[in-house]
Amino acid sequence: MYKIVVEHKAAKEIESLPKEIIKHIIGEIRGLQLNPRPKGSKKLVGV
Repeated sequence: MYKIVVEHKAAKEIESLPKEIIKHIIGEIRGLQLNPRPKGSKKLVGV
């Protein structure tokens, strides 16, 4: 299992969203703990 770190600024932005969106985002982030490279994902370049 991988460790996910959410920066303070990102957490604040997420908290400002509607509850249903927050639940979805948290679910997706937790999914990355088990599979950090899900099918269809692309490597970010120049970030």
